[in-house]
Amino acid sequence: MYVRSQNSQVNTIPSIVYFNNRQPSSRIIQSHMKPCSSLSRSRAFPSVVFRPLVHRVNMGNSNSQEQRHQVDVPFLQQGSLGVQGCIFCDIVHDKTEKSPLIFQSPSLVAFPDLYPAALEHFLVVPRIHIDSVRTVKTSDLELIREMHATGQRLLQELRPNHTYMMGYHLPPFTSIHHLHLHCFALPFKHWTKQIKYILPCVWMSAEDFERQLSEAASKNSP
Repeated sequence: MYVRSQNSQVNTIPSIVYFNNRQPSSRIIQSHMKPCSSLSRSRAFPSVVFRPLVHRVNMGNSNSQEQRHQVDVPFLQQGSLGVQGCIFCDIVHDKTEKSPLIFQSPSLVAFPDLYPAALEHFLVVPRIHIDSVRTVKTSDLELIREMHATGQRLLQELRPNHTYMMGYHLPPFTSIHHLHLHCFALPFKHWTKQIKYILPCVWMSAEDFERQLSEAASKNSP
C-alpha cells in the first residue's frame, strides 16, 4: 500500500505515487510491466516506485488448524511451540527492552524495526499470535484493517509530507513467524535495502492483501 501524505486525512489510496514530490513521469515504472528478474537491472531504485504484482494467498477458514492463539501469560506457560520463543510475543508482553513501543492498543502494538531500511521504518503487530499472511482468516478482516489504519496514521504523525509504503513479506521469506506489517516513510536508505520490499515473489502490499481478504470474506458470507 502506497500513500502520499497530505495535510488533511487521507481517505483514498492512489494507484501510483512518486518520490520527493515529483510529478508523475515516464520514470515511474510498475513492476507488473517487467519480469521479476529484470528488477535488478539498475541502481536507480531510489528514483523508481515499483508496484508489486498481485500475489494470491490462501485465506484461512474456521476449519483450518493453523497456529493462532490469544497471547497471554497462562498460554505462554503452557509452552506452545506457536508462541513460546516468539520475540514479537515477548515484545507484546514487555518481556524485552530490545524494541520500545511507539504505540499500543488492546489489539495491536507498534515498534521500530531493529534494522530500519528507510527514513522511518516500524512494524505494526497484532497481540494475537498469527504466523503469517497465509494463516490469516477471513474473520480477521477487521483486525487487518485496523493494522493498516494504524500504520497509516502513525506514518502521518511521525513523518508528515513524505511518501509512505506498507506491506508484508510472503512465506518462506518471513524472518519472524508472527504476522507483522512493515511501515515505511521513504526514501529507502539504499537501493540494496529496497529490493526485499518490492520483489513480487517475496512481498505483498497492504492494499493488495486487504483487497484479497475482502474478496474472500465476501465469497464466504451467506
